[in-house]
Amino acid sequence: MLKPTPQALADAVNALYRIRAIEGPPDAEGNKTVWHQCALGAELVSTVNERRHVTRQELTLVQSYFLWTPAAGMATGVVEEEGPKATANAGPVVQMDRALDKERLSEALAALAHYSGEDKYIRHLLRVMTLARDGLSADDEDSVTGAPALAPGAGQGWTAKRWLYAAAALAALGLGAAAAAVLR
Repeated sequence: MLKPTPQALADAVNALYRIRAIEGPPDAEGNKTVWHQCALGAELVSTVNERRHVTRQELTLVQSYFLWTPAAGMATGVVEEEGPKATANAGPVVQMDRALDKERLSEALAALAHYSGEDKYIRHLLRVMTLARDGLSADDEDSVTGAPALAPGAGQGWTAKRWLYAAAALAALGLGAAAAAVLR
């Protein structure tokens, strides 16, 4: 399997956020699926509960796969389009890595580094990927509709620090507008 170039990954990300996301109807539990897909090999599927909190995100970026849930955190894998498993499945399968692949995560973050759009799902993904890269977890249930609602007295807690850290990470990546949005 050939490794995609950094430019191919960046092109896929750029195409991903230029398209309009499709939001499915709520399921029996009130969860909705929001789907972004482009022809250059990027697909982001976000599951959002009735309070608009992200409960699961899956990103396929060319041949790399990323899965995030609040409980398990970030996991990585690779999409296998050929071989015995793909043949038995009659299509591509995801082979999960035994542990978080930091190189794969860094390559995806480099591809996402120039994102400055306002899509809340892509911004959420960027935030949880940045935290995972830095060894931190994003196990909270932040709303994708705005800044986190902090309980009285929680401003000095870890959740508030995490948001400040995320804003600093976005600013360090040159995403000033996204960092300002996180701090709002």
